Amino acid sequence: MTTPDRSSEPEPTVEEIEAQIERTRADLSDTVEALTAKLDVKGRVKTRASDVVHQGREQVDVARGHAVALGTRARSAALDERGRPQPPVVAGLAAFLLVATAVSVVVVRRRR
Repeated sequence: MTTPDRSSEPEPTVEEIEAQIERTRADLSDTVEALTAKLDVKGRVKTRASDVVHQGREQVDVARGHAVALGTRARSAALDERGRPQPPVVAGLAAFLLVATAVSVVVVRRRR
């Protein structure tokens, strides 16, 4: 093994050496900060929990908007132009109440 011939390279000046030391210190500082952040499990968990809560709130807002739109469409479909329930809606509601009552009666009788 031979050592590289450095005689052709000029010797760095004191300023160049100091600048290189400062760059190395800055790089080392960045590395230490990155490692500290990785080791801060509690902080990372809090950040992730905050992100999940934020995403959940956004999804609730979107779902609420969809529900309001669906309710508006259902209301407009169930009511006539004067705001009164349309006959098929009334018949459907009556049928639902009849079935619900019948099911309730059957359930109560079976429990006795």
